[in-house]
Amino acid sequence: DLSYQQARLYAISLKDAGVYVCEAAGSFRFADGYASGWLIQEVDNQPTPNLDAFIEVMRRIPDRKRVVIMYKHLRDLHTVNTSITAIDRHWHAKIRVATR
Repeated sequence: DLSYQQARLYAISLKDAGVYVCEAAGSFRFADGYASGWLIQEVDNQPTPNLDAFIEVMRRIPDRKRVVIMYKHLRDLHTVNTSITAIDRHWHAKIRVATR
């Protein structure tokens, strides 16, 4: 989820902002020039308003399935970007969540 500090910096609401991509890699490395700062809004036509919803959507997607991802960048919240990508899960079959 988006941190309070990032939300305050960009003056956006924390509620249902989307999943914040801090360090993009693999299936979520978009070709728009930025490696971080993305807010993922939908994956496979399923809304991802927070991290819990994102995990549930991702668990249902099989390896190598091509999905549509809708996302915005923190610096341009008025533009919704769309990308079609293959979900690469054959190296890490299970989702691991780190907490602090």
